[in-house]
Amino acid sequence: MIPRIQTKFGKEGNCLETCLCSIFEIKGEIPDFGKDTRDWYDNMIAWLVPFGVRPVELMLDETWNEDEIVDWMRNNVGPDVIHLISGDGPRGLRHSVVGQGGRMIHDPHPDGGGVEPQEFTFFVVPNPKEITDLREQLLDADALENANTNYRDMVEDYIVNAHSLSAWAAAINWDGSPNEQEWLDGLRARIETVQNFFDGIDYADFDTEEEEG
Repeated sequence: MIPRIQTKFGKEGNCLETCLCSIFEIKGEIPDFGKDTRDWYDNMIAWLVPFGVRPVELMLDETWNEDEIVDWMRNNVGPDVIHLISGDGPRGLRHSVVGQGGRMIHDPHPDGGGVEPQEFTFFVVPNPKEITDLREQLLDADALENANTNYRDMVEDYIVNAHSLSAWAAAINWDGSPNEQEWLDGLRARIETVQNFFDGIDYADFDTEEEEG
């Protein structure tokens, strides 16, 4: 995570976009999802596509309180999961900050103040930097073409597992009703598969440079 400061404020504020750039360590221009339109959520989903993830939102309500949501994330996603926390901000508007393991670690507004949590959103990404690096490698057609068979197979396997996870997560009960235990177990299994994917991999084994002849 790299802390970034939002560049727009008030009703046109870009705290959400800034948080996502912080989470995924994007140093370039902060996107504009167009929160004044009905398409902002679809625009956010489209922006996340290259990272291979979808957001999973957990809302505070009569079924889930803040402690229960945080405990569930720590136990099923990971104690150090990086996520969004959204809610009422100190300036009378909805605000978003970056959290880790249920606590705020970065407020994109220069005046700070945090939020009164109402919603937690995670992206089932154990280490966003790894996903950013992988995305850059995939977009580099020459590097992928020069990769050896083992490296290519590793990338393909990761894509398959990431797609399975995002498709399963997309089936969450978006209306806030409780999810079945079978679905939660399936989500946890897929999260663990993706989280453990890079464990034990020695990147020195993969030679992405052409051999000199």
